Amino acid sequence: MLNRTLRDLLWLGSILAVAAFVFVVVRRLFHAQAADPLETSILEHATRFASLEPLYLEP
Repeated sequence: MLNRTLRDLLWLGSILAVAAFVFVVVRRLFHAQAADPLETSILEHATRFASLEPLYLEP
């Protein structure tokens, strides 16, 4: 009895976590906001790193 209850609670928690994730993804897709300047900087660094270029450019 206890084993089945715990298993059912685990399933319920997993389903709620997936539903929350899907909700956040859909909300982010349909209500896209401008990227934060820090996010843009991080993406630029990652692109340069993947292209084997120096991370920082000369001013």
